[in-house]
Amino acid sequence: LQDTHASLCKHAGICSLDSIPVDHTQLGESTNLANHFVAVDHFHKQVVLAVRGTFSLTDALIDLEGYAVDFCGGLAHAGMSRLARHIWNVTAEHVRTLLLGPARTTDDKPFYPDYELLLTGQSLGGGIASLLTLWILHEESEERKIPPHRVRCLAYAPPPNFYPGAGTRRELLTHIIAFRYN
Repeated sequence: LQDTHASLCKHAGICSLDSIPVDHTQLGESTNLANHFVAVDHFHKQVVLAVRGTFSLTDALIDLEGYAVDFCGGLAHAGMSRLARHIWNVTAEHVRTLLLGPARTTDDKPFYPDYELLLTGQSLGGGIASLLTLWILHEESEERKIPPHRVRCLAYAPPPNFYPGAGTRRELLTHIIAFRYN
């Protein structure tokens, strides 16, 4: 795992593992779970959930699941919305613990009540991160919910993947910033 941390830091241009410890990593090829990691950035006071973009044939298969499904009151890309929900299924408790504290008062895990959750990714990863942001803000139950003012997304070159419907809370879309190439 130390090699994985060093590789992530080198690729991201981060000097030290001490500044951004990687807490949760999912690497490998699966059409059920996109590659991602969770890190704590103490300098910017953020818990970062980053999702990798299209890198392999497996990822390209996800891109091809382009039909629309119901999602957060609108319609979303089937493959990306499925992976967004799967990522949250495996990271939610860890992210909640980092931001809100342990679920049980007997746990002695560090948490950061003044940090925000930053979701990010590029291409496929940006699409998944943006849908995951909507999922967290729209579908998350009230119990142990991360306050909306502490959630935002920076998506780099995400594909068009969501059409808001009548049931979409429009104010949630303001939590997502998409950077597009010219």
